[in-house]
Amino acid sequence: GSLGVIQRFGEYQGLQEPGFRCICFPITTVRAVSLAVQQYECDTDCKTKDSVTVTVRTAVQYQIQKDMVKEAYFDIEEPMDQVRAEVGSVLRSTLPSMTLDESYEAKETMVEEILTTVRDAMKGYGYDIIKVLITDIKPEKSVMAAMNDINAQRRRREAAIEKGEAEKFLNIKAAEAE
Repeated sequence: GSLGVIQRFGEYQGLQEPGFRCICFPITTVRAVSLAVQQYECDTDCKTKDSVTVTVRTAVQYQIQKDMVKEAYFDIEEPMDQVRAEVGSVLRSTLPSMTLDESYEAKETMVEEILTTVRDAMKGYGYDIIKVLITDIKPEKSVMAAMNDINAQRRRREAAIEKGEAEKFLNIKAAEAE
């Protein structure tokens, strides 16, 4: 749902529940504020312990608390800039102590730290941070290409070993047959 923030000459007058109400426009205005759960996605560039530059995509799910609509509307001008700054701060302080592989494994730890930090920063403004998700950790393209080459080489090496084992087995069977 949503609520209307009523202002008279720009001064807060109260809240309007959905429904009919007469106002004296332009002296009195009503601005809609959504109380539904919303999601904000942000990308943060960081460097890992092994000097790999990664872009971390984070999704922050939030909702404005009904009893704090006034604070959410008037006390903070750009709330998502604040969220992005808090997410970036946590990631930039956490990722430099991890290698790229460790960062993939530590997603849950980072999510909990981001959730706690952003929740604490935004609760005074009437924002309830419901959930944080790290949806992607993406290294720069050259690193991705190198990782793919390493995996391809490993698979080729394993295939060559398997092929050699199969030929050895066939040679042994052929020798036994003679």
